[in-house]
Amino acid sequence: MKILVMEAGPKGHYPSEEEEKRQKRIRSYVSPGTEVVFGHQEEVDFWRSQPTDEATRRRNEALFRSSLIKTAIKAERDGFDAVVAVWGLRRGLGIEEARHYVRIPIIDFGKIALLLSHLVGNNLGNIYYTDEMVERHKREGEVRGIEGFKIISIGSPNISPSEMHTRPAELREKFVKAARKCVEEGAELILAGHSIIPGTLDADEMTREVGVPVLNAIKLGMRMAEFIVQNGLTHSERAYPRKVYAGEGD
Repeated sequence: MKILVMEAGPKGHYPSEEEEKRQKRIRSYVSPGTEVVFGHQEEVDFWRSQPTDEATRRRNEALFRSSLIKTAIKAERDGFDAVVAVWGLRRGLGIEEARHYVRIPIIDFGKIALLLSHLVGNNLGNIYYTDEMVERHKREGEVRGIEGFKIISIGSPNISPSEMHTRPAELREKFVKAARKCVEEGAELILAGHSIIPGTLDADEMTREVGVPVLNAIKLGMRMAEFIVQNGLTHSERAYPRKVYAGEGD
């Protein structure tokens, strides 16, 4: 089995040594014999470039979607069995669109994390990276929940992903504080951005610190990708009618 893991940012988003550690950790989540290859979204650095004007934001989102579609098409041609998109705890930008162009599964690790979270609790605490992200998500009001399952509290350690590996002690302290506040507000489990867990902190250790399950969304996504491929599953053509990619404006 061969899985392509697509990062949201371009290569170099993290220092090379830190990126190698992250990739080694992700590879540890799959079964022996499963090959994991890493790709990067190079057309726009969506996470570092957060324009305030609507036109530029929409342009960047269109470039991001187009990049994932082209990557998925190439991955299928190159013999990959699945693509795991490593973004989208809150929304899976481009994932729904890309499924129209390929038959290999495109794994929305954020949605999988939310669905599996529902098996261990009903009220979720979500930890983003920065306070600005928290406020933006509050303004936009987009929640990828399911019936009977609520994102009841959100918080952040207010540290940029690119700085987390240089400030692990501070990140740990602020994450625990933010997660405990979510618990005080009714959260029964915690999900965090992947640069926090497993990027810098350990989910099992944070579970002991916080007192409720702290889930490793990437681990869940990688295990589910293997499960889906092993069982011959992919997205329904009825839900995602096949399209032919015709370029940027398609």
